Amino acid sequence: MIRRIAEALGRPEAVFRKDGASGSDFADQGELLRIWQSLTDHADRRRILAFARGVASERSGVIRP
Repeated sequence: MIRRIAEALGRPEAVFRKDGASGSDFADQGELLRIWQSLTDHADRRRILAFARGVASERSGVIRP
């Protein structure tokens, strides 16, 4: 599972291991995944993705579909 998440995010697996990320980063990533899993309505997931893409594009100028 960790490998698949790392591949999807374009990050090394070590980031998701105990010593790979700071505690708060790891906790935030875990919380986002738990929230995502709790969303059962496809429209809600699309809204979250649209919001996240908007924030990411404001910060980096890059939008990943």
